[in-house]
Amino acid sequence: MSFTEDTVKTIFGLKLKQLRKERKLSLHNLSDISGLSISYLNEIENGRKYPKSDKILALSKAFDIPYDKLVSLKVNRNLEPVSRLMQSDVFNDIPFEAFGIAKENILRLMSDAPIKVLAFINAISEMARNYNMRQEHFHFAALRSYQELNDNYFEEIEEKATRFLQEYGLTSELTLSSETLENILKTKFAYEIILTDFEGYPHLKKFRSVFIKADHKKLLVNRRLSEQQRTFLYGKELGFCYLNMEERPATSSWHKAESFEKVLNNFLASYFSGAILIRKTDFTLELERIFSSEHWDANQFADLMNRYNASPEMFMQRLTNILPQAFGLKQLFFIRHSFDVSTQKDVTKELHLSNTASPLTGNFEEIIYRRWMSKRILGYYSRKKDSHPDAPVWVNAIRSQFQIKGQEYFCISLSRPKLFSQGDDFVTIGFVLTDAARKKIRFADDPDIYFLKTDDEFALEMIQPEELRRQNELNQREAELQKLTQDFMEKVEA
Repeated sequence: MSFTEDTVKTIFGLKLKQLRKERKLSLHNLSDISGLSISYLNEIENGRKYPKSDKILALSKAFDIPYDKLVSLKVNRNLEPVSRLMQSDVFNDIPFEAFGIAKENILRLMSDAPIKVLAFINAISEMARNYNMRQEHFHFAALRSYQELNDNYFEEIEEKATRFLQEYGLTSELTLSSETLENILKTKFAYEIILTDFEGYPHLKKFRSVFIKADHKKLLVNRRLSEQQRTFLYGKELGFCYLNMEERPATSSWHKAESFEKVLNNFLASYFSGAILIRKTDFTLELERIFSSEHWDANQFADLMNRYNASPEMFMQRLTNILPQAFGLKQLFFIRHSFDVSTQKDVTKELHLSNTASPLTGNFEEIIYRRWMSKRILGYYSRKKDSHPDAPVWVNAIRSQFQIKGQEYFCISLSRPKLFSQGDDFVTIGFVLTDAARKKIRFADDPDIYFLKTDDEFALEMIQPEELRRQNELNQREAELQKLTQDFMEKVEA
């Protein structure tokens, strides 16, 4: 097994620290015995420096152990879980610096409690086996956390998108065409763009594009893409180029998430595309105008989306960037569904559980709300769609009350025909309807907006009896524990 330079330095430092503690030596004591400075020893133990051979020899004499044993990468049982974690794909793939975390600090904390680390690693491994959890699930979970911590808004990408538009003289064009972006890819970044139907590759026919980096960059583009989809795709490719991202996926949709860096870069390139196609300043002003009205008008949203030549999904994704930052609506959720007309069934395809902060804090309650909202909103949509079968884009708003949490939510939904099969893609963005949100969005309480409310029938229909029983038991125990504590405190005071 190969070890990185950082891994070698960290293992040596952990071994040195453990030896020093076993001998009950302070850094000052070890400095006196070895002749090495305290600051230098501290750098070694923290994995920031690897000593030269003469310094290692001085340490081996100080501890009275063979030189070869000290430099060996073999660790004792106590440090084994730390060493194993350092060599794992998950640990090495996640860029901790993106979260403002120094990897060495994590290792230092783990080295102080190796038995607990071993138990933690074993627990994670067991959960992964029991739930057939793949490594890519960790990557996407980390990405969602990264988005949530940033309110799904990234100022640095916004600034680079603005700079890109200025550099290429595109600031005066409200709507960018696929032809404009394709020309930049070809002339400035040496792309060869080939339209194809992937004939002879039946398993690739649903991909929007495949990127091949050979002697020069080749982008194979599915000829069935709409103008909107090609524009977004080319904007994303420009994101990879302009942001200097070498690590990237080869396919437009995920074939295999090989590393967190690729997952993160794919998201940031997509964000860049949305930022150049729907510009923050103009978009925010348009939203302020629409939100100032006391009456919901679906046509205003459809017109705004068409003005930017945006697909419903791209439009809604951009909303998740702007609403938290410009309007303070941070309790957002984004869901995409696929409505399968051929089978007359509602088929939910969960692309993102939550692109920003989850609307509910408890996992159990979040599952309940998502199940209920998904079923009700799709049912409402199917009825409305039947009355307007030829509408190219369907836009509507729904207000819902979730009695379990006692909160109201406002949802906006868009749909369009699916690209490669019969049916419709359906996207929804929703947020908690607080007093502050009502002030920002004047039409939130428009009585003409369809209102949904949970009921007992929903609880029986949507929640598995065993889940409901366990939750009820938990609630009852919690109530009795609080009462027991209160009764006990009253007796003590008496």
